[in-house]
Amino acid sequence: MKRFAGLILVFVMLLAALPALADTTRTSGDFQYTLKSNGTATIVGYTGSGDIIIPQMLDGYTVTAIGDSAFNKSNEIREENCSVTLPDTIKSIGKFAFRNMNITSINLPDGLEDIGKGAFVGCKSITYRISANHPTFAVIEGALYNKSQKKLIWGKKGATIPEGIKIIGDFACYEVPNCGINRNGIVLPSTIEEIGDYAFYGNHYSIAFYGGMSETEFIKPVSESNYPYFYPATPCELKWGNNLQKIGSYAFASITINDTSDAILILSIPSSVSELGEGCFNSFGISSSSARYLTWRGVAISISKDSQLRSIPARAFANFEGSQKTPLCSIICDAPIVTIGDYAFAGTYLASFNMQNVKTLGKGAFDSIEQEAGITIPAGCKIISENAFRNANMQGHDIVISNGVEVIEANALNVNLRKRGYFEDYSLSPIRLPASLTSIAPDAFRDDAEFIVERGSYAYRWADENARNYSIDGEKQNLDWLNN
Repeated sequence: MKRFAGLILVFVMLLAALPALADTTRTSGDFQYTLKSNGTATIVGYTGSGDIIIPQMLDGYTVTAIGDSAFNKSNEIREENCSVTLPDTIKSIGKFAFRNMNITSINLPDGLEDIGKGAFVGCKSITYRISANHPTFAVIEGALYNKSQKKLIWGKKGATIPEGIKIIGDFACYEVPNCGINRNGIVLPSTIEEIGDYAFYGNHYSIAFYGGMSETEFIKPVSESNYPYFYPATPCELKWGNNLQKIGSYAFASITINDTSDAILILSIPSSVSELGEGCFNSFGISSSSARYLTWRGVAISISKDSQLRSIPARAFANFEGSQKTPLCSIICDAPIVTIGDYAFAGTYLASFNMQNVKTLGKGAFDSIEQEAGITIPAGCKIISENAFRNANMQGHDIVISNGVEVIEANALNVNLRKRGYFEDYSLSPIRLPASLTSIAPDAFRDDAEFIVERGSYAYRWADENARNYSIDGEKQNLDWLNN
């Protein structure tokens, strides 16, 4: 009995030791590795140089995985080119495993089942040694795909993404020049359902952005009556497939397009899209290669009123612009948006925006925007957040605050007024402050703003205590004394 109890104790102690065994990093030659609970090895670091040959065994343990960032933990670019040879025992490659490694070629064994996001980010000249009937992966025009998921894992310069692909993976075309492009522009298949985080981040394209239309429809003129904001330029509508449901965080951020046409390129986000990621079009820009003094080229985002979108996340369209902030480089949003995230449209030109359903307005949501229309805050939006419209450049017009708004935070409506001419500024109509207000920051508005308030309301007391220029709603100065 004692012998049996002793064996149980030893067994329990071995089980307890397994997590510690797995967490311990070991070294074998140029490789660092850890052990999984099943006794197989995961490579987690490398100190060698030149071509990389990963052994099938390390210290008697079978190597089955490449860990996250295993070959580049610092994200520094490795200058020397190298080839990588994986053993047949490898089943998975972790996220960012070979980031910035300048790999010229790598074999993908038939037993490989999973490749993590960004595994080959920065490997712009990589080629794959892979069997024609690999059970999981395939290479088309030099780009790597997961067959069962119908997913682009890592793109290739100049490679067109084929019809049938449903997912563009996270980091799939990250800083890959002209990834997914042909002579008609960026072509997104009509079958695409999801575009992952940072999918096209940081790319430079030398021709007009384009997606989902046949060659005969490319740069198809649309009625000027639908887009009056762009007159006298010729608007051209570019549509994506209606299967697209999600655009990931920073998916199209920091993209520069060198537009060679004189058309206004309108990126119409399909009504099927129900989710946008943070910063999805942040710093999306257009540059001109024309030597002409004046052009009408530009790019705009259009979100229609039948869109499924109800939320615009933080920084989604921040600093979206072209060679200048004009209606030619702008946002048209007619969708019934309910939530607007922090700095969602900061620094953009808004040609049109439907505010009537907005209930949550994030900090700096419209900070430093350019627009020709006024500002209307709906009753359902209880709080006008800090810096919401700070330094918004307006051509006069009104600021309307609906009854129901309760709080106006610091610099929320501290707007700028454009010049009407060389000697004259636009003016701002008196702002009516509703009785529903319960808190107004001292610097919520520009210093020269005028107000209309209800006697006895919080807004009345605020205006009086802060020495603001105001009048009482419904009360007029009695001038009868002039006639007596």
